[in-house]
Amino acid sequence: MNFAVYYINTEKIELEIENLPFDFWMFFAGLGLLLFGMYHLEKGINGLAGRSFKKILRNFTGTPLKAVLSGTLTTAILQSSSLVSFLIAAFLGAGIISLQNAIGVILGANIGTTASAFIVGWLGFKMNIASFSFPFLAVGTMSYLFMNERPLIKSAGSFFIGFGLIFLGIDFMKDAVSTFTQNIKFDEYAKIGLWFFIILGIVITALIQSSSAMMVMVLSALHGQMIDIHQACAIAIGSNVGTTITLVLATIKGPADKKRIAFFHVFFNLVSVILAFLAMKIILDLIVNKFFITDPIFVVSMFNTVVNVGGVILFFPFIGYISQKLQSSYEEKDHKGQCNFINKVSTEVTDVALTALDNEIKNVFNLTKAFVFSVLLSKETEDTLIHPIDKILLKKEDPMDKYQLLKITEDEIASFYKRLQSKDLTYAESNLLAAHMIRLRSLVYAAKNMKDIVVNVQNLEESEDILVKKLLERLRNFSVGKIEEYSAFILSENDENETEKWHNDLDVFYHETIDFLYDNISEKQMTEISVSTLSNIIKKTTGCLEEMSNAASHENNIRESITEIYGNNRIKKI
Repeated sequence: MNFAVYYINTEKIELEIENLPFDFWMFFAGLGLLLFGMYHLEKGINGLAGRSFKKILRNFTGTPLKAVLSGTLTTAILQSSSLVSFLIAAFLGAGIISLQNAIGVILGANIGTTASAFIVGWLGFKMNIASFSFPFLAVGTMSYLFMNERPLIKSAGSFFIGFGLIFLGIDFMKDAVSTFTQNIKFDEYAKIGLWFFIILGIVITALIQSSSAMMVMVLSALHGQMIDIHQACAIAIGSNVGTTITLVLATIKGPADKKRIAFFHVFFNLVSVILAFLAMKIILDLIVNKFFITDPIFVVSMFNTVVNVGGVILFFPFIGYISQKLQSSYEEKDHKGQCNFINKVSTEVTDVALTALDNEIKNVFNLTKAFVFSVLLSKETEDTLIHPIDKILLKKEDPMDKYQLLKITEDEIASFYKRLQSKDLTYAESNLLAAHMIRLRSLVYAAKNMKDIVVNVQNLEESEDILVKKLLERLRNFSVGKIEEYSAFILSENDENETEKWHNDLDVFYHETIDFLYDNISEKQMTEISVSTLSNIIKKTTGCLEEMSNAASHENNIRESITEIYGNNRIKKI
């Protein structure tokens, strides 16, 4: 790299920023505070009432009307239509709510998200919100930092931090653009047409991933007379489309129902934008001359509300019809999930389906093995295989990604099991199916044991305590050896019963490791990690290995059932 050129270019960029007609750094510092505030606000609400909001969505979406009202109320409280959309997509994917009612919640979310414009309009530009935010930041920061042992208070602190940062960010942005109109001539952009501002709203909202933040920027610019009411309204309706990008990206590889709800989200907002653009003058005339609202901030806020409410009124009678049309879409992709075998077969041919299920659960064993190794061996692998610079530049692999993949696979297998169970199975086939599911449950329990100590193992890896290092090495060596032994047994098709031997080995290992811990610790030489935590790590690791051994030992039952059903002739591989 030519560092001289880089330095000159950097200096040139800094000079151009300094010559901008508004405070560039103050504006984007305000935007950063706003987005960081939203993060803390959502984090705090999830900690305080995450389960309550989920119950609301489950219990009060029984009809389309209830779904719309639930979406409106929940989004107005959370102030994030994206968050509600993700939540609904998750419920839809899990089969908790129907597609028809999910559409209703999405419609309601579009109404609920307009509340932020009125809150910002009332508080953000009618009072000194910088001083208003200080008490929330003070109380929130203290609660968040010093109440780790009280999760509810810590979550409340996160909520207060978010609340304070949001309005402090608004104040920064408002001040940054206060003199903008004196230096920039927006007439040049106005000549392009209002469609330019619609595209601007779509692009910026897609980038910052928040229609609420976009509305803050629009109202800030309007307050500073950078744009007129028509341009502000154009950006506002564009932001409604921009906010759908998040859900679209998140559902690209998801199941069909998630794709359907994402498609509807985009379709609804596109239609609303087109109609709002065509009727903009009529709507603004109605707001100003019929409702006698003259404050530009509230005119834009009301326009945004009228557009969203009008769109909901237009679409609401057709929710059932739209749901039916969407159900006929993506039919070919319904079974393209994380599983490699069961998605290729039909449950109508039971022998082939059972063979596919056998192969799938062997794959689950490998997924569980990969997850356990990623937890126990993550630090060791990083130190030996990754270049020091790459440790900084590359994204570190999160073991929990493997666990989530395992859970998704479990859900797909459970769905396949339910369909297969409803078929006319023989007694032997029913036993074989039950044996497969016992193996699956054992592997899921094994992964759950390891998930519970992910953070604890990471603390062990970072510890410099000699005893802790020895204990971690002991756990790693034994676990890797045993899991490889289980893998070899499954692949070898050995008919010997290893269950008793494996259980004895685990029992001996557990007691020897506990004895090792207590024999090497004294009151004068305590470890930096508590003894109870270390004991729990040993217990959970042993429990994980025991469940994996149970899954492997059931291979004998599987082989006996297969022989009983098919004799010595095995079904061909899927």
